[in-house]
Amino acid sequence: MPNEFHQIWWIFSESKQSWGGLRIAHFRKTTDGTLIFFIAAEPPDRMGPRLWEEISNREGWVQVKQIMLPSVEEVKIAIKGKSNDGSNTDNS
Repeated sequence: MPNEFHQIWWIFSESKQSWGGLRIAHFRKTTDGTLIFFIAAEPPDRMGPRLWEEISNREGWVQVKQIMLPSVEEVKIAIKGKSNDGSNTDNS
């Protein structure tokens, strides 16, 4: 069975570099269990998977808050409540 580990987190670095600040990152595990991550909307020279342990130490990244992935049922409900214009008609 393929590795299904996938978490999305808000991460933060106090660095004054253009890449610092509050960002969203996707975390995965390699087949040997190594934690890697991808930061959303990175500049081209910083795109790609990185080792969390290495980068968090070197660039001062910390995990702030996990963003929960929706369940299949939540996706089905959202699709069911979608109107023709793309807005969600379920205001719950």
